[in-house]
Amino acid sequence: MKMNKLVVALLSVIVFSFYSCGDKNNSGVEPPPPEPPADTKDDMLRGFNVTSRVTEQDIKDLKAYGANIVRVVYGYYKLISKTSPYNYNEDEFENLDRVINLCEKYGIRVVINPHTVPGLESSDYTCSPYDPFWTSNEYQDILANLWKKISDRYKSRGGVIFGYDLLNEPFVPNDQEIWNRIVARLTKLIRDNGDKHPVIIEPHGYQAPGVWMERVANIGALKLPVDDSIIVSPHIYDPLRYTHQEVIAGYPKISYSAVGGKAALENSMKPIVDFQKKYPNVRIFIGEFAVARSAEDGDQFLKDAIDFFEKNKWHWTIHSFREAYPWDVEMPLGTNDMRPRSATASRITMLKKYFEKNK
Repeated sequence: MKMNKLVVALLSVIVFSFYSCGDKNNSGVEPPPPEPPADTKDDMLRGFNVTSRVTEQDIKDLKAYGANIVRVVYGYYKLISKTSPYNYNEDEFENLDRVINLCEKYGIRVVINPHTVPGLESSDYTCSPYDPFWTSNEYQDILANLWKKISDRYKSRGGVIFGYDLLNEPFVPNDQEIWNRIVARLTKLIRDNGDKHPVIIEPHGYQAPGVWMERVANIGALKLPVDDSIIVSPHIYDPLRYTHQEVIAGYPKISYSAVGGKAALENSMKPIVDFQKKYPNVRIFIGEFAVARSAEDGDQFLKDAIDFFEKNKWHWTIHSFREAYPWDVEMPLGTNDMRPRSATASRITMLKKYFEKNK
């Protein structure tokens, strides 16, 4: 009889343990996602843009160089088809899982950026005010649903994810408030989903009859949601005829000094400084900047830009790592054509001096 009582008691302990453990707490409610780290402006992040085809060896090499963040972009490879019926690309989501896991393994933070979505018809790599996305509720709903899917999948991944970059290089027609309304909607959607990861907002360009405002110059038109974890992310490519020389048709070789040099570059970034003074608690992340390899003095442009970022404590990811030859930092300068990569190439050698600060 005593033995039977002992067996019953042991079974009771086992059953209680089974129901009180696991992913849910004792009330049967799933625990909230882990809190991302409370980054400050002093926790500098320096790294690269990469595609979802980045390999483990690439990530290891990035870590060896000293990078501590990557911005994963989906231009050529897409998270969602841009043609009807606009299916999700589940293989690319699995690829993103793989990249996040690798970055977590090697101690590198991740920015998720869908880059392009249905309705952005002019390009897979940037936005135009002539894209039908801006005037279509259907296309904007598709973007919102995509972010719900991203948040559902990654809200529990914690600090490996630095933030969600809502859309690459928005450029709106006629109504400045189009992008502000989309930003407010997406931020609310992410927060209502119990997701505390930082929301990364890029400034929008603006076109109206007789008006053309580039994105950085127009940064003051951003209306930020009331939220404790917002990051604003300008891109630095001004002047385009210099940074994209021999990349865009009609942009021949030109020197850094011919476009104004350091003084002109710093003046082009003054709107960001003014914005930061208005919003001192909002972090700045330069999500993209670059100059084509054909610019033989391009390293000086990059050094002047990065020194300005560092002075103002702006995080940054240069475009890009082992993606396209004109921007390949491991290839020699003077041409945009493919050349053998080297860890001692001029541009990566210059960048490593900044990455050393991450170690």
